[in-house]
Amino acid sequence: MVTGVMVEHLEVVMLVYDCYNMAKASADEKILSYNDVVLRRSDLDILNGPCFVNDRIIEFYFSYLSACYPSEDILLVPPSIAFWITNCPDIGCLKDFVEPLNLSTKKLVLFPVNNNDDVTEVEGGSHWSLLAFERDITVFVHHDSYGGINQRHAKRLCEAVAPYMNISNTASDELYHECASTPQQVNTYDCGLYVIAIARAICRWYSEGQEDVGLLWFSTLKELVTPFTVSKMRNEILELIKFEGIKVRDKRTSVAEDWRLKRGCHFSTWVGTGSTPASPENDESVIESFPTFFPIYRCPKMRFECLTGVPVLQFAGRTYPKMVSQKIAVEIDCRGW
Repeated sequence: MVTGVMVEHLEVVMLVYDCYNMAKASADEKILSYNDVVLRRSDLDILNGPCFVNDRIIEFYFSYLSACYPSEDILLVPPSIAFWITNCPDIGCLKDFVEPLNLSTKKLVLFPVNNNDDVTEVEGGSHWSLLAFERDITVFVHHDSYGGINQRHAKRLCEAVAPYMNISNTASDELYHECASTPQQVNTYDCGLYVIAIARAICRWYSEGQEDVGLLWFSTLKELVTPFTVSKMRNEILELIKFEGIKVRDKRTSVAEDWRLKRGCHFSTWVGTGSTPASPENDESVIESFPTFFPIYRCPKMRFECLTGVPVLQFAGRTYPKMVSQKIAVEIDCRGW
């Protein structure tokens, strides 16, 4: 027997489930597509709070740095690729995976290091650090903002990529250097931001022309990477995402305008009633906004007008009321105009 209490309990469970699905859908909402990186609402939530930065945010900023410092000499390796190189279970297939990176031609290579050992665990690990390769000195420098706890993983990555760097000595003990002067984080969650800040400082050091290569970028890090500068990076990255999003929207608007000009389609708003075409007698539409109508950019015979405030459609010389216009819009879209 199903009681009223059971029904009420079931309704509460279903409500909680619906709320969970809504929250999940909202978190998965795509915010920005930047080069090969897709950022979602959940990534912005991470930046808005004191949270562990994930690989997508690091990859986004690395992609941004690559655009800021466009050089064939510099390579910022995405976290997912660096992770696979570190943990690849089949060394035999690693060559085909690494060769497209052209590591042998790069003078400066930056690898994010994560302490996840399980390749089957999505977004695993609890700490980020940075491994930097500099060709003039032929050295891998590991920067760890939390006391060097990623040293084992950084050495493993160094051993994995050294054979592909086109260097004579591939012994990791001689190539690897743990930087004791790396700026240290003051909390347990900003390690990813330190990776981003250190990578930015190293790219700046390289692009400005290093005076004494032997000293590398260590003095630059001391100057540019501090708890204060790192604390501001969450807002800086959020503003950067917002700015890049505006650029994408402006580009889309420009493309739409280009279609309009090329195809002869146009929007227009009639002011007053004297100069407007007569509205059809069977116009059953109401005065409200007409929905966004993308097929108009694909059909040179079609024109959208606003007749005395009533949205209608003109197609092939005839004027249609809104309700008919919606039906025609669907048919046009389905027929691939």
